[in-house]
Amino acid sequence: MTQLATFVDVWPLVIIEAPEQSTVESIEFFCERQGELFKRRERFATVHDMTRMKSILDARARKVMGDWTKEHEHEIKRWHVASASVCDSALIRGVITAVHWFVKPPSPQLVTASMRTGVDFVIDRLRDEGIPIPTKLTDYQRSVA
Repeated sequence: MTQLATFVDVWPLVIIEAPEQSTVESIEFFCERQGELFKRRERFATVHDMTRMKSILDARARKVMGDWTKEHEHEIKRWHVASASVCDSALIRGVITAVHWFVKPPSPQLVTASMRTGVDFVIDRLRDEGIPIPTKLTDYQRSVA
């Protein structure tokens, strides 16, 4: 996998799988896909599965992501309930956490090494917002280690 993959099978939770190394092109593709999610006009949460990642984004890719986030901040605040970034690498988790210290994300974020912790976090935020949790999402939550 060379692109970020987006899965909406357990909506209102979106699972985003990152490749080993993201490129500017893969970040641009990801941003386009996020824009499509906003067009649904439904609130949702995301889990970013970054367990395959071997390195952080380069400066150019980080700029593309940062610029897109600034440009779509209103939509993110309106439609995006929360996000969890799941990453095995303590270094990458640390970098993400540090970035969040300097640039406050527009929606609640969790950085964790545990997929279960990440899924539980975003489902709890969905519930806090009164968003119904479908059976298929509850089943997915139970299946996550």
